Amino acid sequence: MRDFSARTGLDFDPDSIRTGSENSSYLHRTLALARFLNHFTYRDVADKKYLVSLFPKHKPIRRILERFNHSALAGRRLSSEELLGSQISDDIESIYNETNPALARETGLPLAELGYPGLA
Repeated sequence: MRDFSARTGLDFDPDSIRTGSENSSYLHRTLALARFLNHFTYRDVADKKYLVSLFPKHKPIRRILERFNHSALAGRRLSSEELLGSQISDDIESIYNETNPALARETGLPLAELGYPGLA
């Protein structure tokens, strides 16, 4: 972040930056549990189907799933293809195959090690 700040001329307080993953994807068993519970949770969103609304509020369920996702029971990390499906994964890869090598050169970050497309 210090390097980014220097290159862009942005001023920031490095102590104000929170590290860690705030919006991490669900792990294997958490995703299966979430998909199961979705059948029993009403939400006013497009294409949401449910069998019966046993849980009138979605936020408590989401908090439980987030806690479960950080436990040893949550399972393994899913590949992007398992998480998003092959078509969306292929689309993402084709979009970023050309630009990620330039991004890696510009930032000096080990994007290949992080699984970025186009850097294998």
